[in-house]
Amino acid sequence: GYTYVSGRKTRLNDFDSRSSRALVLACAANSDIEITNCTFAACQDMAIRTSNSMDGWNVKIEGCQFYDMKDITFPVVALTKTYVEGETYAPSEVLVSGNYFGVAPNGEAIPIAKGLSVDAEKVTIKDNVFGNILDSVAINDLGSDDMLVESNYFGTDAEGNDQGACGIRICSIDGELMEMFYP
Repeated sequence: GYTYVSGRKTRLNDFDSRSSRALVLACAANSDIEITNCTFAACQDMAIRTSNSMDGWNVKIEGCQFYDMKDITFPVVALTKTYVEGETYAPSEVLVSGNYFGVAPNGEAIPIAKGLSVDAEKVTIKDNVFGNILDSVAINDLGSDDMLVESNYFGTDAEGNDQGACGIRICSIDGELMEMFYP
């Protein structure tokens, strides 16, 4: 089934979500959410998703592993703007740091279908390993206002091991698309 969290200050540490449907964030406006050192493997829908608008949320995802989700339709993590009755709701700040996407904790390449999808006021994606992403898109930015992508490994890891092809898709606020892929 789904695992729901809804606290205004949510801290989830050392959580193991193997073969569940998804971790669902159902928090109020202006919530602070930290997800650290968690394992998301063989999830059936997505690893992390939301059930309501993320108005003003500050989200940190650090030190987690996302792998063995090759048959899901959606990105393993989706933190994007929502539109309700003409109003736009967006996370204030998203930090994704020190995670492994498509790579198990032992370094084994275990694919995921899609990577990370973000659209927030400020996004920082740093020190992650992205590999074995079947649709090749590690980061899909849908128009974040302020984005920093720094010191990540795409298709390899810190030791230089091949982790499969993947890249970045960044869509500007005015809808222009820029793609960067690495073999």
